[in-house]
Amino acid sequence: MSAYSVNLLYYDEWDFLTPLFHHASLWAQFRWQHSIQRQGLGNLAVNAVFAVTHWDSRIEAFAIAAILVLASLLALALAWRVLGRRSIADVAIPLLFLTLAQFEILVGTIDFAYGVGPLLLLLSTALAWLVHRWTIRIGLLLLLNFFAINTGYGFFICASTTLLFAIDAFDRGLPTIERGASGVAVLVAIAELASFFVGYDFHPALDGIRTRAPLGTDLAFAAHIVAGRFGTGVLLLAAGFGAGGRALYRLVRHRASKIDRAVFILLSYSLLFVTYATLGRASLGPSAAEAPRYVTHLLGLYLGCYLLCSAAPIRVRAFLLVAFVFAAGAHELHQQGAYGNARVIATRKATWKRCVLDGNPTAACDARTWPVHPRPLATGMETKLRYLRAHRLNLFDGRFGGRFDRPPVVAIPFPR
Repeated sequence: MSAYSVNLLYYDEWDFLTPLFHHASLWAQFRWQHSIQRQGLGNLAVNAVFAVTHWDSRIEAFAIAAILVLASLLALALAWRVLGRRSIADVAIPLLFLTLAQFEILVGTIDFAYGVGPLLLLLSTALAWLVHRWTIRIGLLLLLNFFAINTGYGFFICASTTLLFAIDAFDRGLPTIERGASGVAVLVAIAELASFFVGYDFHPALDGIRTRAPLGTDLAFAAHIVAGRFGTGVLLLAAGFGAGGRALYRLVRHRASKIDRAVFILLSYSLLFVTYATLGRASLGPSAAEAPRYVTHLLGLYLGCYLLCSAAPIRVRAFLLVAFVFAAGAHELHQQGAYGNARVIATRKATWKRCVLDGNPTAACDARTWPVHPRPLATGMETKLRYLRAHRLNLFDGRFGGRFDRPPVVAIPFPR
């Protein structure tokens, strides 16, 4: 990350950071809509980082990495709470969460709201359900639910939260007052979801939702998202849906343990994301399913499967853990072929940055290397570049770092 990150806004960052360029209120930044999602805590986190770093994208990337480390610690805490023990096999959890397979969120478009924000809220929600005092638990969950709905794809977390509140409302084993509070929480969660659509404009990034692909194409796309290979992916999907269905059945029958609730929350998020991505992008083909940025959304699936394997009877636990490591490792090895793209992205960003700093027009720099935004006129790039230059922010702050982000030496020649 230190070698490949470049201090330059890239692609969608020019869009979802628009409220920061206009000095919008924190509420406007929180509610800002980008594609089908709202930025929520993501824009607030970026605002906090940029306020003390002159909009330094490299430091932003390190902040993303720090959140991934925090998420791995929360995942370990969740595993220890629901399993009731610690194991040497738990070393697999930080290895999963700190995988290089998700390099795109660190060296490409850096967006707190896209991957790490929802991941942190997902793990916090799973841990919040373990709080013993129901008054604190329900209040904390409703707060997390509001943040999740408004932060990237965290709105998928709302489904499990609302459903679990409804299950508790009908659980005769709980005190009447707690059941009543859970029923009220269902209504509040629905109201929070409804608030998401106030002023909402539905415009997906692709028209794939309206132009459906054949069922076989959908299955191949979903399998490649979760494992990079059709066979392994189908097995992981079957395991995920099967385990999620089993956990939901036990929850509805009020026979669930702590691990069932945690597994349902983790799996439902990842599987809803896979379903959404398949509906929207399957028409692009299986190769599009292997985008490294998707990996962060799959960590709930991997962690849920790991918890189930670790909770299995001891006579089959070792076999299941080995099978899980094989499946997760296969995905990691498959993504190694994409690591070269990190160098490509870094080279493009650094070359474009040096070109602009040499005084060349952005159109010429786009032609020379690669556009840092596909629609510069629509996003108002020239206006935003003038703002950054006037305030010595981001690429104009005079600081460089990493293997590729070096000061320009001579102007890049362009054909006449």
